[in-house]
Amino acid sequence: MMPIFDIILSLFHEISKPYTWIILLVASIYLIYRLTNSRRSFFWALFLFIISGILGWTIFQTPISSGISLMCTFSGLFGISTILFSLNDNSTIPHQNSMILIQININ
Repeated sequence: MMPIFDIILSLFHEISKPYTWIILLVASIYLIYRLTNSRRSFFWALFLFIISGILGWTIFQTPISSGISLMCTFSGLFGISTILFSLNDNSTIPHQNSMILIQININ
């Protein structure tokens, strides 16, 4: 059973390989359409999808290794979301003691 499945899958892969981007694009637009409830939210989701695609393409086109560029990108994106979230809080910086006496006994 496994060799037949392997042959059929490799044949299907060779046939569909030039059209994979079309299949993924149609599936993505369909999912965006089905998961949004208004025209405005559809265009907003489509805009974010395109921007994230441009960001991903840009990351992988840089001469820096993909591991480092992905780490920097995700660190920056998580950092931006944390900063934006903290802007809505009314947090205060606690009082800082300028001098703390620490005594370490080594026997």
